[in-house]
Amino acid sequence: MSLKESDWKAVLDQPKNAGLKAGGGTGMSKVLRDHAAAETTWEQQKSIGTAAALERSLKAVGTQCDAVITKHGKVFTTACDYLKTVKQAAAARLKEVATEAAEVREQQYQRQRLEHLKETAKELCEDAKTRIRNAHNAGQVAAALEHSIPRLEHIATDLPNLRTPINGLKNFKPAMGSPSAKQYGDLLDAIVRAR
Repeated sequence: MSLKESDWKAVLDQPKNAGLKAGGGTGMSKVLRDHAAAETTWEQQKSIGTAAALERSLKAVGTQCDAVITKHGKVFTTACDYLKTVKQAAAARLKEVATEAAEVREQQYQRQRLEHLKETAKELCEDAKTRIRNAHNAGQVAAALEHSIPRLEHIATDLPNLRTPINGLKNFKPAMGSPSAKQYGDLLDAIVRAR
């Protein structure tokens, strides 16, 4: 059970299979080469796109095996028996790729979800900075932070590097007098940088 073109060519080189080479061949070598290229691309860069290309190449191997077996099965039994094992190998690999592709999709989803959370944290910080700049007293500053801190804490459950700057913001006690919008802005900027 091999999906290698060289193994297929070794089968074709047997004297009893020489007739398969005549008349333009079977098309198996091209399909196996295409599959090898898709497999190499998948190994170099695992992504949803390369998984789909590999799955297509494996299906093409199975389809081509069926076509050759149907056309030549009665005359070239040895080669066609070999192609049955190639088809089985392609089906087995297709199952493996489906499992690996599901893992890649999950990883990609998690990366996108974390990026979305980072952007949400940035937007919350920008909103809080705007509210603080527009605040006229300490009560309004506290209200602006009450709006943002719980949501930032929720985001920090998935982005632990935000916990320290958020705790700094929660525990911040402004020096002498009313809180400075700049001081709060600096703390909010620290959250944006930590993401």
